[in-house]
Amino acid sequence: MAGEAEQTEAATPEAEAAVAAAETAAEAAAAAAAAAPQTVPLERFRAVIGQRAEREAQLLEARRQLELANATIEEFKKLSEGAAQAAASGASSAKPAAGAPAKVPSAAEIEQLVAAEADRRNFTRQCNDAFSAGKKAHSDFEKVIADLNALSPVFDPRLQRTVMPQSLIEAALATGNAHEVLYALGKDNSLADRVLTMTPLQQAAELTKLSIKLEASGEAASAAALPEVSRAPAPVKPKVTGTGGTPAPWDPADTDHFSTAEWIAKREADLKRKETRH
Repeated sequence: MAGEAEQTEAATPEAEAAVAAAETAAEAAAAAAAAAPQTVPLERFRAVIGQRAEREAQLLEARRQLELANATIEEFKKLSEGAAQAAASGASSAKPAAGAPAKVPSAAEIEQLVAAEADRRNFTRQCNDAFSAGKKAHSDFEKVIADLNALSPVFDPRLQRTVMPQSLIEAALATGNAHEVLYALGKDNSLADRVLTMTPLQQAAELTKLSIKLEASGEAASAAALPEVSRAPAPVKPKVTGTGGTPAPWDPADTDHFSTAEWIAKREADLKRKETRH
């Protein structure tokens, strides 16, 4: 037993030295790994960058949709409040319980509101584009549109004046040539009076015909403005040589400037001249 204890005590320093050496080697390996450049395969790097860009784009779109939804809900609340006030002032009705929670729109209702708001903004943008195009094309465009509004039977209480029916504006926009169609309509009071009293479907058909007529007249005007090209053959210019105006020698290949009889006569004279030389 004493011998075993001595062997154990004698082996302890060696074990400690081995452990220390292993720890030193591990630290050295860790330091080398930390010092080594960290490389990532190019495909993996591109994939990570693409995923990040896609997430950022999705986040941006989600924020935009959220802002649009919030704006729509806010406008919906204002309309609801206005309708509630009008109903309360017009007739008495049962009052809701105090502290009752307001109805929160469902996901489907919010989606419908967002789609309606997007349509409204697109319609406004198209109207603004058509108005700008009309002002560029015609100096009196604003006056003509104001006269057309004055003929309309639709009264806008918010603006306190008559305005064109939305169905008429939509029909004009559908032609792709709204500014010219509305300008032509405003310049013809009798036609405007007739179109303004039509149904939306009849207005669409009438404005489509008007747009086609305007395009045809525009093409005709463009064609009339082009210089007319004469189809008559160019005048024959005799060939001359020198300064005395002497005709050039007769060419047998020239059959365009002589009749058959003249060509035969020229040919015979040329043959006789050659025989005389020989």
